[in-house]
Amino acid sequence: SYYTAKDGLISIATVNETQFKKFCTHVLRDSEFHTRYPTIRNRVDEQERFENELNQLLITRDREYWLAECKKHD
Repeated sequence: SYYTAKDGLISIATVNETQFKKFCTHVLRDSEFHTRYPTIRNRVDEQERFENELNQLLITRDREYWLAECKKHD
């Protein structure tokens, strides 16, 4: 999906639950985010809330920051 960073849209995808947890903990630096949405089913069932919360986190930084953090943490 596309999400809103400070300077425009960014596409972010994780391929499994381990990667999503790593993304939340190391890239977003918000392990509680993973706790609220621990499975793909949770994220799909609560898609609107999930996307709103993720956008609130991502809009605080620009796309280059998020891309660098994703690369840094694989």
